Amino acid sequence: MKDELPEVGTDIVYAEHHVDMPYVDYYECIEIDKEDIKNFYAEGDRRDMWAYTRRNIKEDDLWRKENVNFSLAQANNPNWREYEEQRRVRGFDDTETWSLDITIAKFILPRLKVFKDVTEGYPACFGSEEAWQETLDDMIYWLERYVDEDNFLASEDERETRGRKAFAEYFSSLWW
Repeated sequence: MKDELPEVGTDIVYAEHHVDMPYVDYYECIEIDKEDIKNFYAEGDRRDMWAYTRRNIKEDDLWRKENVNFSLAQANNPNWREYEEQRRVRGFDDTETWSLDITIAKFILPRLKVFKDVTEGYPACFGSEEAWQETLDDMIYWLERYVDEDNFLASEDERETRGRKAFAEYFSSLWW
């Protein structure tokens, strides 16, 4: 966390701050408006700038942060404030459980793609890295089709079946 405060006079200051939430621990970059800085100094105390900013511009809400939050809530939902608080407290809101299978698939898919690129080696039962990479491709293909809303009612093709079965069978092999 930074000790020095941003200077007044800039239109926007980019500041790094630490986000503490259950199951989430990371640094992110936020925009602090010049007015926020003036208001902070005008209050006369030396409170934490990051806490002030988070309270006033709600940058800690993970709603619609790609690949982190999969909320189905819309801002005009009557339960919006409740969902917003759930995201702040536990990192996700109830709407992510409406179609938990899709939420989980959307979470896994981009990570599985990166895993395929960075993994070194392969499970011994495959005999070659090429066979493992082909199996990972089938898993990725299945997940891509699974989360595709246009494909929801389509019947599963042979490759999807292979990918689904491989994911279940080799789930415990997804490490490096």
